Amino acid sequence: MADSQQREAMVPPTPQGWCAVVYGRTYRIDEWWRAMPAEVPVQGPVGRAVLATVAGGKRLADSPRYLLARGAHGVLVGAACRIDVVDQTRAVESHGRPLYGFVGWHHRDRHIAGLPGLRELEQRLSDWAGPTYQEWVTPAWEARTSRSATMLTSTAGPAPWDETGPGAKPFTADHTALPSELWARQRTMHVFPQAEAALLWDAVLRTGQDFVLGAGWREARDGDPSVLTHLCSADATGHQEILHKPPPPTSPPRPGRPPGWQPSPAAQRDHRSGRRDQYGSERRRSKERYEPPREDSGGLGGLAKSVLESLFGLGGGGDEPAQDPGKGRRDASYEASDGREQHTDPYGHREQRSDPYRRPVPPVPQGPAYGRTREVDPEDASAEGSFDEFDEEPPRSTSGPRGSERTETGPPETSPPTEDTP
Repeated sequence: MADSQQREAMVPPTPQGWCAVVYGRTYRIDEWWRAMPAEVPVQGPVGRAVLATVAGGKRLADSPRYLLARGAHGVLVGAACRIDVVDQTRAVESHGRPLYGFVGWHHRDRHIAGLPGLRELEQRLSDWAGPTYQEWVTPAWEARTSRSATMLTSTAGPAPWDETGPGAKPFTADHTALPSELWARQRTMHVFPQAEAALLWDAVLRTGQDFVLGAGWREARDGDPSVLTHLCSADATGHQEILHKPPPPTSPPRPGRPPGWQPSPAAQRDHRSGRRDQYGSERRRSKERYEPPREDSGGLGGLAKSVLESLFGLGGGGDEPAQDPGKGRRDASYEASDGREQHTDPYGHREQRSDPYRRPVPPVPQGPAYGRTREVDPEDASAEGSFDEFDEEPPRSTSGPRGSERTETGPPETSPPTEDTP
């Protein structure tokens, strides 16, 4: 008994009044949640309803958007607007950009009576939301770090409107106040014209059912069908339903390997040898497919090769046509083109070859190589006159060395005999 009483004493008491729900940015820090009731997480239905009403600040410069929600969490009523509507002194941030936010009130009793009507909320929004916004934003307005701009827990208190006044709506459970086809359905948003917003506000209150109603919207496409059940928009001409399309399911994560797992020796050996060679050969094959091999044309060897190919056509090796680098096999069109690539002329459709000045390769003589003689032209077959300059004896020099007479080493030269010689 003592333990149960101690546990009940540790649980915080449920607030029996209206708690502030404030969403707005500080002057320097990009932190938005300023106040939330105890035991109400921002990831729950209340937080999602606030974010759906704010909608990233879209078209809030035109007019505020109003929210009325009822569910297992309780009742939430408030509005999203530009901050200059409720507070002129904290309407911009440090860079001069206008701020927007949400100010509302939450009660844990979902059957609470005395809620305000839409017309009264529109007329008194600045008077009701201004003091609430200043109370919960001022402590963190000048914060310079995220730690000093944390969200505060709002305390319960009386409602800013008169709960017993003529404008307050009593709680009823009249299910006939709204046709059954207009009741809230999961992932379906009922859209109505803005002119019918006040009537729909009162009708959903009388039904006593769960709903999330948004009013004052400019375009229905800005609403979130996964959160809002009813929406009143200025661009709607009649009742329509917008279904929520859930995102496609994501694939489940792959199961991780257990701790201490190691591949087997055979798998390691395959990875080091076979798989690496296989992947490397695939990469080389794809590179050869898209990048033809480049010919080495640099240096003296490349220059000589180019000259020989241009003069004698020695690029293909005999009468065998050169292999096309872009193809692995020769097809019929390649064989018909005599080993040269065919190009079409866009102007005359004339047949062009890749090398029009290339000379044909001479045929290879038949027979054994050691007994093969070279065929030459008849005018080049005679060797007469090729060695005439070496047939005659070179003329003798009559001049000797400088400063002395040259001595003849041959036999003395005799004069021919004459008739007077005896």
